[in-house]
This record gives sequence, C-alpha cells and structure tokens, in this order.
Amino acid sequence: MNWLSSGDSDFNRDFGATITETAPFDEYNYRSNAEWAKMRGKPILGEEHGFSVFFRIGKEIYHTYSVYARGTEGIVGAYAMLDMTPYGRQQEFEDSPPGWPQAPTYG
Repeated sequence: MNWLSSGDSDFNRDFGATITETAPFDEYNYRSNAEWAKMRGKPILGEEHGFSVFFRIGKEIYHTYSVYARGTEGIVGAYAMLDMTPYGRQQEFEDSPPGWPQAPTYG
C-alpha cells in the first residue's frame, strides 16, 4: 500500500479541505460554512483535515472513499485519546457543562 501526500497540489482545495477567503467552499464535512460559523463562532479558514482512498486497476484510478473532520480518528490516535479524558477535546463549538472550563483547553 502506498501512502501519498496531497502537498503541492490542488487536491485539498478540490476535496474541500483547504478553505480560504478567496476560495470559499460550499460544504465541509456535510455542513455549510454558515453552519460551521454558527457552531464555532467564526467561519472555517485554512487547512482542515480529511482522508481519501483510491484504487487503481491498470491505468484507471477510482476515488473509493473520503472522510472529513471527526471521521479521521482511526488514523489520528491523539483525538481518540483526548475523547477519553474528562474534558475531551474542548473544541470551540462544543458546550461545556457548568463548572468545566468554558474555553478551549486543547484546540
């Protein structure tokens, strides 16, 4: 199995994982930027993460799978570990119970 990077290519933009003011997106992880802005308190800008799988048969290449955001935990162990801690990830869009930190502690 080959692991490849999308660095120095347009793939991240085409995939919807690179978001800039001059190249906005319609949807990231099945939510509009307006929905993300409401949840996070600000729109998404910059590099977000995603994972794609391709399958090659001869000279034909097929894009068989894509996952974004929290769907990538299977390959990023740090998030799974944070999810087991009392405060979790404390991402900006998450509500914290009373008495818990109300500002992100990790993200």
